[in-house]
Amino acid sequence: DTGHRLVGERLVGDNAWGFGRLASARRHLERAVALYDPAAHRALALDYVYDQRVVARDLLTCTLFVLGYPEQAEAQVRLAVAEAEALRHRASLAHALAFAGMLAQLRDDAAGVLGPASAVRRLAEEQAIPFWAGLATVLEGWAMGREGSPDAGTATILRALDALHSTGVRLWRPYHLGLLADVEAHASLYDQALARVVAAFRQVEDT
Repeated sequence: DTGHRLVGERLVGDNAWGFGRLASARRHLERAVALYDPAAHRALALDYVYDQRVVARDLLTCTLFVLGYPEQAEAQVRLAVAEAEALRHRASLAHALAFAGMLAQLRDDAAGVLGPASAVRRLAEEQAIPFWAGLATVLEGWAMGREGSPDAGTATILRALDALHSTGVRLWRPYHLGLLADVEAHASLYDQALARVVAAFRQVEDT
């Protein structure tokens, strides 16, 4: 059954990505993308919340970037956004736009973060999904801080982290603490920034 194989490859790729096994992640995620048949597999979004090819492309985006292929990463996330828009599946579109914002952040492009992040936040607020609203707001806060408003950026990130914590979300918290540290370091608040990094490493050890 190609549907089961598709989901299996995507899940193994997701797991490998989370553990930093990037070569393995790339291999499995590329297989997932290749196995996807729109006619046969589009309905899987009803079972797994998100379209499986969109998610595989999003994870592949970050994997390729960290492996040193920024242009390929950009191509994957553009395809993910376009496919999610064509599907008219809002959860998948929020997922793709969030990863577009993350890729812009990884490329140190503060201006490029704001478009996809604000789009994710609007979608999340319309659909009452605090998880995506919080993640988008963290990215907006980072961009705000790096664009010359470190106090406002820091406050925005902290507010978003508190909102995520209140719902029990721990996903990506070390990354978000790293973004907070980055804003504070650029504002010459080095002791505060270092404390965020220490907290992020503790979170990694805990999980």
